[in-house]
Amino acid sequence: MKKKTKERKQARELRKQGNSLKEIKKVVDASISSISIWVRDIKLSKEAKERLDRKNPASKNYDGDRYSKARGKAVSEAFRNKRRKYQREGREKAKENDPIHRGSCMLYWAEGTKNKTHVGFTNSDISMILVFKSFLEKYFDLTDENFSVDLNFYDDIHTKKEVMNYWSECLKLNKECFIKPQINVLSKYSKEKKCGKSEWGTCKLRTKGVKNVRIVQHIFGAIKEYAGIDDENLWLD
Repeated sequence: MKKKTKERKQARELRKQGNSLKEIKKVVDASISSISIWVRDIKLSKEAKERLDRKNPASKNYDGDRYSKARGKAVSEAFRNKRRKYQREGREKAKENDPIHRGSCMLYWAEGTKNKTHVGFTNSDISMILVFKSFLEKYFDLTDENFSVDLNFYDDIHTKKEVMNYWSECLKLNKECFIKPQINVLSKYSKEKKCGKSEWGTCKLRTKGVKNVRIVQHIFGAIKEYAGIDDENLWLD
């Protein structure tokens, strides 16, 4: 995938000036999620932070003081309502009874993390991981830069390089998407072997960027619809 070098540079310059992601998007031809990734390591100057604070009433520095408990409660409720909205979106999609959507959401119910703001799907079965990855790409328009991969494996069967290459090729994701893997060490009592371990270890596929909350809450809402769960507060908090 070609990197938008010019757009990335422009986005970083605008961020350093204290522009919000939405403001940058109005100037730079890129998605909010891409811009977020490009500028996330930038340390803003005091002046830039103050500019952002003035535009964000939820900021603890807004008006030069911490926001009141009432404002904090209002902000929390606003985010909760947004999560509720995304669950309703998932419920509506589930009513279409699309087999790929249904199957992927059920897979997530079994193997996914239940964090209210992040998507994480773990398994050793590459076919299962690929099905879920395709689901994310199809329904949420995700690209390579929206994924991160966390591997956990023993290196007595294959080397670290071999394992990384295996998952990279199977998932069709470049190495930049992979975070530092967790390499397990065999216990001295295991006689240098561990029964039942997966040949290529386990893979945790995560999403990153501003769509995280929408995706995971959409899935939770869909699960409720498919399973006939009426608890509106489940997975909201």
